[in-house]
Amino acid sequence: MDMKSIIQKSTKLAFALAGGLGLALTSSGGALADGPFGVLGLYNVENPEVVRFDDENVASLGCELRREGMIAGAQGGIGIDQPNRFVLLTCDSSILSDTGRRAKFNTLAENTIADVVLEGPIADMPGASGGGEITDRQYILKISYYNNRDIDGRARALADIDVFTSALPDRYIVESFIGVNHASGMATPDEIVVIYYDSPEQGERFRQNNDEVLDMVGEFNGDHLDEFVYFVGKANR
Repeated sequence: MDMKSIIQKSTKLAFALAGGLGLALTSSGGALADGPFGVLGLYNVENPEVVRFDDENVASLGCELRREGMIAGAQGGIGIDQPNRFVLLTCDSSILSDTGRRAKFNTLAENTIADVVLEGPIADMPGASGGGEITDRQYILKISYYNNRDIDGRARALADIDVFTSALPDRYIVESFIGVNHASGMATPDEIVVIYYDSPEQGERFRQNNDEVLDMVGEFNGDHLDEFVYFVGKANR
């Protein structure tokens, strides 16, 4: 897939997902309480297409490679340079709180050190398998800081968006989310949501055909988030 095809010409780059999933499960004693750690590394490198992550090094770190690939664009801002590469791991425990494991994380890709590392309990969403090949998908990483002015209102708004979009054609898939509790390279955000469409074309259709959803998400972000960013790209695996 040509990387130019990943970023569509539409100026409406609201990717139709609110935040708050991790908060909802954490506050109800749900999936985040006892789950494995998700670790997201964000890289800004000169030649992102040649970066390769070593599976043996990943395994020796007590982790499993969940997703890795390219980042080609962004909407929003959280005070860091836009990355062009990412890796998402599932690990048995914290990486950032252990000096040795932090150092070993930097050996996952030869001569490539992450500018930002975020970690916390990770939970997969039911029905996240979607369709098609992983390499055909348009992946979106949403990183959010909540303002916490109205937590109950945030939960209601999230539920409203979910109900409204549940039966719409071309709807995005929420694959997983991380309730972030450690960060390196930036102030610790509250949550990462991993979203995908089965193809960039599906995402474009969804955005073109659902102005009301985009308005709902825009209102949600304005009411309940201090800062957020959507990074968009593709996964190599």
